[in-house]
Amino acid sequence: MRQAPAQDVFTPNSRRAGQQQIADPNGSGGGIGDPFIDLPIIGSEDQWESLVADEFGVWTVPRNGVEAMRSSWGTLMAGIIPLYDEWNAWTRLPAGNGEGEPHVRRMFDFWYSNTQYRRHKQLNDRVSYSELQIASGIPGEEYVVYDQDGGAIAIDLLKDATAQRFFVATWYEPATGAEIKGGNVHGGARPILQSPFSGDSVL
Repeated sequence: MRQAPAQDVFTPNSRRAGQQQIADPNGSGGGIGDPFIDLPIIGSEDQWESLVADEFGVWTVPRNGVEAMRSSWGTLMAGIIPLYDEWNAWTRLPAGNGEGEPHVRRMFDFWYSNTQYRRHKQLNDRVSYSELQIASGIPGEEYVVYDQDGGAIAIDLLKDATAQRFFVATWYEPATGAEIKGGNVHGGARPILQSPFSGDSVL
């Protein structure tokens, strides 16, 4: 198996029971679905290995900084340290233009400064995949949601023992590093929070 092209935040977020994997006619292994859910993975090739050829006849990879940003966040939120083209954002092989690097540096700064990353699990069922959202976190303690197109995020806190808790919301713009405090959120509910950013947003 190999991953489908990773130019969005969802394709490398494939611990969703491997739903994003596609068959490799050459019989190579790959992918990060079952049986690796909630197990640590040091790195993956999910952002650059694809069977779909681009206009130059090579495997599709993140082509610009935004695609590198989205695919690296998707990989990290699946519990994997991303590798390869999230740093370069290739315009064509074998040379990358470096657009991915500042996005990935901001991503790692955010995660290591704001989360207990090594305790996170995928929590995609707390948000809406159809609304271009994925989530990870520590149930009942902390949550991270990535929304690929901005707008409102409804996060389901009813699944966890959060009724007696308040959470402090923070909005983060992954493309710039801008951060805005969002106030307190009561647990034991399904609050709807509006992003202050028009594009990709992290709650």
